Amino acid sequence: MSFKAVAVRRYCFVATMLTLVLWVAAACEQQPSKNKGPEWVDTKTLNRGPVRREGLTPDQLRRTKEIQQALAEVDPSSLEEWVDGFKRDQDPEREIAVWEQIVRAYQSYCSTKRLTIEQKTDVLRILLVRSQAEEDEALKHLELRTLTTAEAKKVMSFYEGATSPIHVERK
Repeated sequence: MSFKAVAVRRYCFVATMLTLVLWVAAACEQQPSKNKGPEWVDTKTLNRGPVRREGLTPDQLRRTKEIQQALAEVDPSSLEEWVDGFKRDQDPEREIAVWEQIVRAYQSYCSTKRLTIEQKTDVLRILLVRSQAEEDEALKHLELRTLTTAEAKKVMSFYEGATSPIHVERK
């Protein structure tokens, strides 16, 4: 499978905005006999995929704007940067849906507590990892900064989407 730009929004956000070394699930189609399922790789070793489409549909643009606005307090990326990321996705509809689920969980959890920006950033970071792995696996790869493990589990309970590992191509 070629590099899925699905990864761009999730790993670029973490790699550029946070100092956390976030690990993402990766699979290698080029060597299927050696691939025993997803593995965790350092996002700093990944490169952005190519732009795969000229633009997004009007509906995708609307939804992207909603995602960008919902996360603006913890992600300074412009709307243009979000659109560019989704234009690189092999399946932007799928990735937008993942981000919409992250936003729903983020807003739901954050609305239940008075949180600092640092705590909200942790919430988003937790949800990013959770979107890629089941809770137990996600907890192994989180470096919690402002929230406890119990709080991280609570945050994860708000995520109702399916696990969506990021697929990359090894070169």
